[in-house]
Amino acid sequence: MIPCQASTKKLIIPAQLVIQTRVGVCPMSLNGRSLETLSFPDLHRHSIPLELQQTFRGISTTSGRCNRGESAAFMATTDTITHLKKGLNGELLEKVRTLWFQHLNGEESFILPGQDELKRWFSKNVELDRACVANFGHVLEIIHNINVTASDILSAVQPSSSLDWLSLILLFDQISRNCYRGLQSSVVFTYFDPLALDISLRAREVGILEDPQVRYQFAYRTWILLPMMHSEQIEIHAIAVREFQRLSDDVEELLADPTEISSIDPKKLKCRSVLAEKKEAAKALSAIHLEFEIRHQKVIERFGRYPHRNKILGRLPTQEETQYLEDGGETFG
Repeated sequence: MIPCQASTKKLIIPAQLVIQTRVGVCPMSLNGRSLETLSFPDLHRHSIPLELQQTFRGISTTSGRCNRGESAAFMATTDTITHLKKGLNGELLEKVRTLWFQHLNGEESFILPGQDELKRWFSKNVELDRACVANFGHVLEIIHNINVTASDILSAVQPSSSLDWLSLILLFDQISRNCYRGLQSSVVFTYFDPLALDISLRAREVGILEDPQVRYQFAYRTWILLPMMHSEQIEIHAIAVREFQRLSDDVEELLADPTEISSIDPKKLKCRSVLAEKKEAAKALSAIHLEFEIRHQKVIERFGRYPHRNKILGRLPTQEETQYLEDGGETFG
């Protein structure tokens, strides 16, 4: 999926597929919106369900706000892992997917989301923000307060399917962006992005991207890659470029694949069938993912960070960064 930016642009691509998207920070802010109306601590300060309070009570009240060193030792306790496992259970992970993908109509949309389906993720969507806050804001707040690591979470959850991995990545990389807006979005960059990136890289290491359910359903595959695009580490962008190039190569291969039908995995076969009907849209969407990643990479190569994040993170900009933004530079990441 395409990362977002504070301004809105129409991207005209060869297939005449016009995607209305916030290119860059996904989604750090929405023009004209009150931060207070979208801030979950204000909207849902008392909305943590009793059952979840009880589940996390042992860790949220004991730990307070740990620093990273204290958290590492604290999170080694069996009780904490047990509480995390109960809180981040299969039901919650399924709920993440249900909310995020509920607007997709059928398997074809998971393989190749259409323009209207992409808009829900990449255009202004106050309703989606509110749904994320109501359903997951309390979970994110507790996890942030106890300062768990990706290793802690994976040890507790032990994701048993590719979709469980996907849900964790969506929760920390995307839903966090819907919950923390404006001045509060610094926590996304400093805490939730590193969580999502670590889980994304680990998912890649264990072969989640090779699972046909993910590899041939681009509505799943691209979300797993987004944490890499959000990273300010240049070595991560080298990986991201390779993965988005591989996605583009897969599209080309599927459109030209002469393999006998009987020898093809059912998910691959279905994907090939859908792409064959929408060749230009498939090529255009995969190309635009790669293009956006390369543009992200170039910003990191030049500055070593995303200049537009400086203000929200309290970083002093360089003269070059200031001039770059004043001249209309990219506000990705």
